[in-house]
Amino acid sequence: MILNACGGGTDPVTVTLGGSTTISTSQTLDANIGVDVEGLSIGGGASTTDSKATTVSQQVSYSIPPGRQAVYVAGTNQQSQTGNVQVNYGDRQDGHFIWFTNAKVTVLTPIPTDVEFDVHESDCGTDPRDLSSYNGSS
Repeated sequence: MILNACGGGTDPVTVTLGGSTTISTSQTLDANIGVDVEGLSIGGGASTTDSKATTVSQQVSYSIPPGRQAVYVAGTNQQSQTGNVQVNYGDRQDGHFIWFTNAKVTVLTPIPTDVEFDVHESDCGTDPRDLSSYNGSS
């Protein structure tokens, strides 16, 4: 929602801005294995998914100066984890129990307790997504 003080007045407009955001995380693990022995292929796999959702909300009182407009936004910080995939066999395979696959997995997870709400202010009549007049920088 965009609120503004663009009507030509000389006094700021004080408003209560509020919003909420829902942070959803989903982690899926797929494992597949196959064996090829003398032309006979045997394989199988498994998959599991874990999902969570958290809703965070906040309200603030904000004074919009004349000739300006404001939009209320929310952003979530992310945590990144990267790891290498390795296979651990119960019996030796070509002399080794552990094999590294050279595959990397990166998981980007939102942090539900680290949500930031902010008011973005810009010149009247401009696109609030255009940061060239963001918070009075024109």
